Amino acid sequence: MAEDDFYNKALASLTNQINSSQQNLDDNHPNSYAKSLIEDDLPKIDSAIKSYLSLVAARSSTVSEIDVLSFNTASESINTASERCGKNEDIKCVFLENGNKASLNCARVLLRGINSTIILNDELDSALHASKNADNALEEKQNSIEGEKLQKNVIRILWNGLVTSQEKEKASNNKPSKLLGRDALRVAYPFVRERFRRGIAAAAELLDGTKSNNFESIGHHRNECLQSIPNEQLAPIAPPNDVDIVQWEAYYTEFGNLLSRACCCDTNNDKEVDEKDGGGGDDDDSRLLWSMDGGVQELKERRERRNKRAEGALGDVEKSGAVDESTTETP
Repeated sequence: MAEDDFYNKALASLTNQINSSQQNLDDNHPNSYAKSLIEDDLPKIDSAIKSYLSLVAARSSTVSEIDVLSFNTASESINTASERCGKNEDIKCVFLENGNKASLNCARVLLRGINSTIILNDELDSALHASKNADNALEEKQNSIEGEKLQKNVIRILWNGLVTSQEKEKASNNKPSKLLGRDALRVAYPFVRERFRRGIAAAAELLDGTKSNNFESIGHHRNECLQSIPNEQLAPIAPPNDVDIVQWEAYYTEFGNLLSRACCCDTNNDKEVDEKDGGGGDDDDSRLLWSMDGGVQELKERRERRNKRAEGALGDVEKSGAVDESTTETP
């Protein structure tokens, strides 16, 4: 198969690079890591995007007619959804009209951008550093840094090989989104996001000659180090048709935020992450996208939490009613 042939060539090329630099492979052997990226990094990107499409469409369907009439701009709808679904600084995408169609259009552009973006080697370290927590970076030991560099190089070679292979052979199966998961996407997404940002800037300039409001500044995922790269290397990707650019920006920014949170949960205790983000037991949309069970456990836990809250509220009402009755009794 063409896929197997590319896989073997990529591993051979990477092994030669590592051997020529005489780096210590230890547990970070490129062949083992590359194999785990393809076989063990689940769910795949395709599956996560489908789940995200459904999430945004479902969220948009809950917007009432009164909400639609009260929103003057798409920005207001995004802000309101953020307040309802989580912290104010977290981007939550919602469409005022035709949520299913708009989410589908955005998902197609998101998928196309992911499968057509090359990871640039020279800017790889700085791009990832901008997306990491500075405190965690300071605590890293030298051997873990070297191991991370090796892993990023494996991802870069596999990812770029898949992009160029599917472009040349038009093989639908040789796509990053079909073969790779969140570990690989974490490395590639800063470059994808920058192409989307450029597409929005170009669209806004065509419309009114001004730059768009940048929602990514709220999401803490702007990579200014990538903005100096020429368009020949990171070509702009135009926003989806019939979708407000503010909502499109919220769409791909939230997807990146959920990706970051899922990766964070991999490297930290889930309880510690929940406490850091404002308390355990909160709904975590990243689990709907990136959990091995497709979000089944997350949905189950959500139902249990809602049932407990309902039971608690009912108990409070019953207690309040009992108190009212006792106070109205005549001696």
